[in-house]
Amino acid sequence: MRKEHLVKHLALTTGRSTDILNRYKVTELEKMVGSPYQIDLDEARNLLVSIRKSGGASYRPLTGELNPDAGYMVAMIGFEKQIRRVWNSEDLRLVVNQWLTEISYTGDSRLFIGIWEQGETIYLDLAERRIDLEVAIILAKQRNQLAIYDCYNKKDISTQ
Repeated sequence: MRKEHLVKHLALTTGRSTDILNRYKVTELEKMVGSPYQIDLDEARNLLVSIRKSGGASYRPLTGELNPDAGYMVAMIGFEKQIRRVWNSEDLRLVVNQWLTEISYTGDSRLFIGIWEQGETIYLDLAERRIDLEVAIILAKQRNQLAIYDCYNKKDISTQ
C-alpha cells in the first residue's frame, strides 16, 4: 500500500510513468518525494466523508491509513491552520494542498494529517501517533496541547 501511494504521488507531481516508478524500491521512492506532498481528489473525497460522518479524520498519506483504531494522536507544534468550512472534495483538496505546500510537508511516514470541523471552521494539523497513553500525555503537555485524540474510543482526552 505504501509503495502504491508513493508511485501515485510521484506520477502526479513529476509526470513520470507509473510503470517506471514501480521499478524502484520504497526507500528510493521516498527520496524522490522531495517536493511537498499533495493529496488527490480521491483522498479528498475520503477525508470529506470521514469529516461529515464523524467530525474529523486522521490520515497518513504515504500509507493511505485513515482513522487508525489504536493509539493516541499528539499534535506537532507550528503546523496548525484554521480555514473556512468547505463544501466539496475539490475545495478540500485545494485547501489541504495549499497548507501542505505552506508547511513543506514532504510525506513523513510517521505523521498524520489531522483534520476536523467545528461549526464553520476546519482545523488542520500534523500529528504523531503514540501507542502509550502516558507518553502521549507527556508529549502533549510539553507542546502545550490542551488535548490528545484517543483513536480507539474516538474522543479527545484533556491534558489539563
